[in-house]
Amino acid sequence: MTTIRIDLGNPTEMLLPFGPGLHLPFRGFSPRPYPSNDWWGQLALFRYLDHWKLIRVNDWRPDIQHWSTINTGHLVIEFHGRVPEIITECVGSWQEGADLYREWARKQSWWINSSFNHHFLMTGSTNSPSLFIDQYLDMKENIPDGAVWATNYRNHKFQDMWPDYAVKDDFVPAFEQIENDGRTIFPYMNSMFWDENHPEYDPSEMILKKDGTIAFYAPSPNQKHACLSLESTKQRLVDSRDALGTSGVYLDSVGGIAEICYSSNHDHAPGDPRQYIDNLNDLISRMRGEIIVESITEQTLGLANASLTLERTGIWNRDTLPLFQRIYGDIAPKLGCKFIGDEPIETVREVFAKSLPYGRAYPTGTGRGPEALMYTDPSIREILLQ
Repeated sequence: MTTIRIDLGNPTEMLLPFGPGLHLPFRGFSPRPYPSNDWWGQLALFRYLDHWKLIRVNDWRPDIQHWSTINTGHLVIEFHGRVPEIITECVGSWQEGADLYREWARKQSWWINSSFNHHFLMTGSTNSPSLFIDQYLDMKENIPDGAVWATNYRNHKFQDMWPDYAVKDDFVPAFEQIENDGRTIFPYMNSMFWDENHPEYDPSEMILKKDGTIAFYAPSPNQKHACLSLESTKQRLVDSRDALGTSGVYLDSVGGIAEICYSSNHDHAPGDPRQYIDNLNDLISRMRGEIIVESITEQTLGLANASLTLERTGIWNRDTLPLFQRIYGDIAPKLGCKFIGDEPIETVREVFAKSLPYGRAYPTGTGRGPEALMYTDPSIREILLQ
């Protein structure tokens, strides 16, 4: 690993490629992995009294990187592979800096147009087949091209027994009805975590960290991080997706933690900083039908039809700017706008209005309770169906 420390002087603010675009007073910011939702582009922007400074990495085939800032006025980039050219440019505004990065990004292999032709994604998180189909019928009646996202359709609790994604028997009729209606259903699958309690779990196939331990999902330690360099691992997931028989699939954890594997028994050199990106992209490209991936990262653009950002009520505030939209908005549909609680109609309208500069963040929700406003309020429907 090579660490580059860049003296920034005395910036007053920073705009980072975190979510829609994280805009904060300059301060220390802990290391974030690229490519991930926590750092989706090879850039950072810093504001001074009379200008902005764009710092970007000129790497057409990047390895895993870690970016951070420290209170002494420095940007730190850790390169886990080769060290590419680092370019610094002074610009008059953050928009001008984003446009410079956009012009560079347009020449890269990941600049591929995606399309998502559904105006609403029903989040079918219930484990009750009858409630699931009732929610679907409500949505079908009101939204002409709404799709369905199913998360609790399996024979196990949500985070148990991955990668077993078989549809439980009492959900099969609901899946069949949705497909027969010509709607797209996106069943949940995780792209990389395996439950250590699964009968097929093999610790030798998991990502091995530098200290010799197996990588895992911190909120749920029994979920271990599989190494996608192994053909057997990828094929297991591809077979699970094919067995669903649906026209769409949702792949979770795609924009999660970019991990380096140090195993000497896998199909890569120990510590290879690129294999994670290559094999994740290979997995996504082998999934048939429409694909939604979790989180935005430039390395998966064009491989999926849409990315889930989960931009919720309050996200459009002084701490965000539409950086992602400015750079990639033309080619990368996003999902989001999930409302929480019993927001009044005025709040819902306000959030929709504020969301417009961030690009089309297609709404998600059950269509019941406060989220039913997205079906029934004329001003919201006008935005929703445009």
